[in-house]
Amino acid sequence: MDLLYKILFVIPAILLSFVVHEMCHAYAAYLFGDPTPKFDGRLSPDPRKHIDPFGAALIVILLLIGSRFIFGWAKPVSVNANNFKNPRQDMAWVAFAGPLSNFAMAAAVGMLLKFGVVSAGTLFGQFIVVFVMVNLGLGIFNMIPFPPLDGSKIIYGILPSDIAYKLMAMEMKYARFVPFVLIILILSGLLDPIIGYPYAFLFRVFTGLNI
Repeated sequence: MDLLYKILFVIPAILLSFVVHEMCHAYAAYLFGDPTPKFDGRLSPDPRKHIDPFGAALIVILLLIGSRFIFGWAKPVSVNANNFKNPRQDMAWVAFAGPLSNFAMAAAVGMLLKFGVVSAGTLFGQFIVVFVMVNLGLGIFNMIPFPPLDGSKIIYGILPSDIAYKLMAMEMKYARFVPFVLIILILSGLLDPIIGYPYAFLFRVFTGLNI
């Protein structure tokens, strides 16, 4: 039953959440003046345009083996910031568009539970619970201001230019080590409070339920 639950609820929720997240990055970049995502076909809702085979396979494998630690990724949207009027600030909005889409979906769908339109005890209600959980997890995780997550690009757009450029240069210098540091932070549990508290709070606000 646990395997069937993951196949019917968790995997579709992750797939849909990832696709919308990447599409919103692409549309935001396009609206700010960069045609690159359109040329790459990233404005399409076709999952094949957004899903990275290895990143998706890793998620599925970790789910099927019952791992508490779920990790994976979609194809990053290629963006040419030189096409933006205000590169740093516009890139920050492009980065924010992804997590914002996840929070918006979690809020919109969660309201069906909060206002009693759908019961959490039904199959559809269970899918909504999973969908809200996945979107909150994806949105909050990507808001962490650590490269290459969206939060780092948002911070670069907010900080004074001299500090932002120094941090960007540091990120490029140590780019090959950054993913490993991020994985260590996740596995060590150091990010749990950063993710856990806002996760539980927003889940309660959006659905009226407690985790």
